[in-house]
Amino acid sequence: MTSGVVLDCGDGVCHVSPVYEGFSLNNAVQRIDIGGRDVTMHLMQLLRRAGYSFHTTAEFEIVRKIKERYCYVAPINSNLDEYKLQDEKNQSNYTLPDGDTIKLSAEKYRAPEILFQPTKIGLEYPGVHEMVVNSIKKCDIDLRKTLYSNIIVAGATTLLHGFCDRLHKSVQKIAPKETKAVLIAPHNRQYSCWVGGATVSSLNAFHKMWVTKKDLEEEGHRVLLGKGI
Repeated sequence: MTSGVVLDCGDGVCHVSPVYEGFSLNNAVQRIDIGGRDVTMHLMQLLRRAGYSFHTTAEFEIVRKIKERYCYVAPINSNLDEYKLQDEKNQSNYTLPDGDTIKLSAEKYRAPEILFQPTKIGLEYPGVHEMVVNSIKKCDIDLRKTLYSNIIVAGATTLLHGFCDRLHKSVQKIAPKETKAVLIAPHNRQYSCWVGGATVSSLNAFHKMWVTKKDLEEEGHRVLLGKGI
């Protein structure tokens, strides 16, 4: 596969990068400064509103583990009021390191919702599904069908339960009629960036761009300019 559009949701940012026949279409690259860390911070805020105190760096890591274990993305077009009542019947309990137990209900899906509705935390960004469509719209009209049929997700944030289903249905909803969106979600997508970087760095054509530890110690950051990085 050499053509498609990649949505990479990491810890701090989300990128959409369309690629055609192995070449990146840089004019259509999209980015928003929202990622997994923002979901964790929003979950901390929601838990504080529920009466639980989370402020320190250590407590941030606890909330991150709660997010990874319990948070999920709500289905598209779900009625939030009805969904909240349904979710309150299925509360989850989490035992903190000090032995105390906290209850999780609506926070589990309200925190990740900012990926699709950044306005919920006061940011005027498009949602990740809108990013994908906007990126494809910036490409040549002859390429769009191919890009819609190969939407690849990457990054650990996309591992949230329900994320891929919501993304697929949301893209399909706002895509042009008679366009079929196909989502590809590799099982090891949390390592996609590392695997891609390792693959590129192992190519023979990339060897001339390597910077040795000795060169870096002798010349400092100036050596990067000489390599054209």
